[in-house]
Amino acid sequence: YVDASEACNDLRFVLGNQGVGTGIANRQWSVKVTQYACDFKNLAPEGCTQYHFGASTDIIQTYNFAGGRHLADQNQNICIRRERGNCKICFTAIEAIDVAVSGVLADMGFNNDDKKCCGYSPAGLADQGFDCIIIPGLMKSAAPNERLGDSMCGHNAGLVDVPVGADSVTVCSTRQPFNVRFRSDTFETMGELGILGFRLVYTQNSNGC
Repeated sequence: YVDASEACNDLRFVLGNQGVGTGIANRQWSVKVTQYACDFKNLAPEGCTQYHFGASTDIIQTYNFAGGRHLADQNQNICIRRERGNCKICFTAIEAIDVAVSGVLADMGFNNDDKKCCGYSPAGLADQGFDCIIIPGLMKSAAPNERLGDSMCGHNAGLVDVPVGADSVTVCSTRQPFNVRFRSDTFETMGELGILGFRLVYTQNSNGC
């Protein structure tokens, strides 16, 4: 979602001029544009780049998921409307490999640790997972009184509820409005192929809140 002008709206595509391998790949795209009236009852809240509504269960994913690697310089804010009668939202990965945002943490699996995600190391290196997922108010599904860090990074272990490494689990939040933010830096290189981004299933409910 983007705010539109009544006069003119430009779409600008910034493309590199060098290819990886023997040449530049053929570029093509198809864009569908849908305009909404300013008084549309389901208008996306300010700051949302995606808005999901009308279902208590759905799938969300980063741009270019499964296209090789996620995009650079992202601040994607996926907003989810709270459906009637619900007060909690829970997230899970369909498969462990559906969460892959930080390729430099190959030995860490997936990391739920605010101190090691969404930033650089003291030396300024991207070895602590700048690319990250932020879900405000995260808590364990099995133990809702145990709060988790809001940020996660790493790859190929789904979502976890311990600081470093574990089997993929379901995590939840009662913080409203519901949203998931994805941040990435400029450095998305060929060395990070396979860092797809994420694809998650969310389910809203009223259990325990």
